[in-house]
Amino acid sequence: MHVDHEVARTLFLDELDALLQVCEGLDDVDLVAASRCLGWTVGDVLVHVHLGLQDMLLGLVSPTESPADTDAASYWRHQIPTNDPEADAFAGMRFVRQLGAAYRKPSGIVGHMRPTASGVMRVVRSRPAE
Repeated sequence: MHVDHEVARTLFLDELDALLQVCEGLDDVDLVAASRCLGWTVGDVLVHVHLGLQDMLLGLVSPTESPADTDAASYWRHQIPTNDPEADAFAGMRFVRQLGAAYRKPSGIVGHMRPTASGVMRVVRSRPAE
């Protein structure tokens, strides 16, 4: 499968912007509501997304000259790297739930995610077209 880089970049930026707009309309009650992800609240899902955005931002500001070793579809089939030999999928889910619960109020999740998402968008926009 091939997706044009410029098309993908535009779609990604549009969807991330749409996510931020939806998040701005969520209050604390909305964020503690159950999501479609088993055992997670809406806020937990946003914590998970925020962790992914942090990874993206780190990758964007720390580029490599090495060729890609995994395509976008195969990436999700690999075991998540960890330095915890006892980690499993449940441990990851539990970590996200605990991280989300650490905010003083659920709305803190959105407040913390917003600058990360904005940073990702700025860096993505600043990259030259490929």
